[in-house]
Amino acid sequence: MKGLTPKWRDEEDEKKEIQTIKKTKEGKRKHRREQRLTGEDLQKRLRNHFEKTHKTTNWAVIDLEKEDEKRNTKDEQKTVDFDITKRTKPIVVNTGELAKGTIDLSRLKDANIQERTYKPVTSLQFHKNSELLLVSGLDSRFRLFRVDGISNEKLQTVHLPKYPIISCAFSGDTQVVCSGKRSWFFTYDLVSESIEKIPFISGYEHSTLERMIVSPDEKYLCFMTDSGNILVVSNQTKKLIQTLKMNVDFADQKNIYHGVSNGRAGASFFNDSRNLLTVGEGGFVYIWDIRNFSCIHKHSDMGTVVPSSIVGSSSSSYYAVGSNSGIVNLYDASTSVLSESPAPVKSFMNLTTSITAMQFNPDSNILAISSSLRNSQIRFVHIPSLSVFHNWPSQKSPVKMITSLAFSPHGGYFVCGSIKGRVLLYRVNHYEKA
Repeated sequence: MKGLTPKWRDEEDEKKEIQTIKKTKEGKRKHRREQRLTGEDLQKRLRNHFEKTHKTTNWAVIDLEKEDEKRNTKDEQKTVDFDITKRTKPIVVNTGELAKGTIDLSRLKDANIQERTYKPVTSLQFHKNSELLLVSGLDSRFRLFRVDGISNEKLQTVHLPKYPIISCAFSGDTQVVCSGKRSWFFTYDLVSESIEKIPFISGYEHSTLERMIVSPDEKYLCFMTDSGNILVVSNQTKKLIQTLKMNVDFADQKNIYHGVSNGRAGASFFNDSRNLLTVGEGGFVYIWDIRNFSCIHKHSDMGTVVPSSIVGSSSSSYYAVGSNSGIVNLYDASTSVLSESPAPVKSFMNLTTSITAMQFNPDSNILAISSSLRNSQIRFVHIPSLSVFHNWPSQKSPVKMITSLAFSPHGGYFVCGSIKGRVLLYRVNHYEKA
């Protein structure tokens, strides 16, 4: 929309370069010799290409926003003032360490306001080099949005017919990988707009691949099978490298998306990509060294019989294990390996239904936890003080049956997707950069 500019602009992210592929595509890669794009250039070319192919006009965008705002009003969104330019206090108030007790959040327009899915949101992820947001859902589509808190314009929609997407993630600077309840998965190149179907993983032709994570260094794709196996696949060749085997099955997550399992519940990488965390039935946590594909430690999760999720912190200092009872145990990664039954540094009992999503923010000072089985089942944990922020969500917060969580690269944005397809967007005002 003309006249609107992003409220936050990260010059460092604009300078970061993105490797392009060899294939030339009109409107994207302009020259055959062009090998790299900045994050800002990628966003511009995606936007320009979308406008050329769809001929989107300003009035169409405005009407779409008006229609979505009407729908959102029915969902209690009328309590929020979306015009952030009318705020009397500064948006950015970063003064050093994140204080405990209350967290300063600003509610912005839904991240997917320009094209909402009306089925559950299954995955959310920000691009590491820009403010591109990836949103996937059970409508067999994933979408890319340029998040600025004002228009949040949609850049692309990709449809995979008859393939409800359970797990979806960036697997490279310009690549997205999607998996579902099938024995095959897909990759998509943002620049060439090419879709590649990977038929199956040799030896696992009859295994469903809906549970998938990508290592932070983007070298590996890891698929969790029902039998407790972790299939480590090369992101470059899409071939199976190694199979890691737990002695138990992954926890059953069939109830999370009304009959569809949670794609990321049972495994998580630490940010250094060296160690993989998995959790299985009986509450056993496995810590793997991905460099030599070996299990370096196994321990029980205190008080947990049926675990539901696990996540490692960005700093690699902590990890959290969620259970079907709503309890979240936080462990110190440096001391938990010394015992087969370590005590958590803190147990959080603020939620009452199965933990279905957890996410640390980039500096590991915040842990977001949520459950999709009941409204308002979401909390922010202040890690330095091991306490929960008490001011959010409020009774007016429209956080209904949250299925997926994500923070932006610098922690300035937080998004949460719901069963009904909305992606709520918040500005975490402590962090200057998005």
